[in-house]
Amino acid sequence: MRSKPIEAVMIGAGSRGYYAYGPYALQHPDEIRFTAVVEPHDERRRRFAQAHDIPLCARQLAQQQAREPHDPGQVLPRPGHPLPFCP
Repeated sequence: MRSKPIEAVMIGAGSRGYYAYGPYALQHPDEIRFTAVVEPHDERRRRFAQAHDIPLCARQLAQQQAREPHDPGQVLPRPGHPLPFCP
């Protein structure tokens, strides 16, 4: 058993992301926790983010990083840490 859960970004919050991986994370918060979501459909992105308590600014950052070239080793900031364009 891990001492801290894996922090993950959900890429695609459609049927599989929302109905398979999402519920697993909610049922096993000691194993995995989603900290951001990348999804082109606003309603799916909002629904997944609400279910996993992902703040709006983390959703926006994830969407921006998905569109822009970046270092493959780049990691999203954790909740509670300052994000570039969060109020």
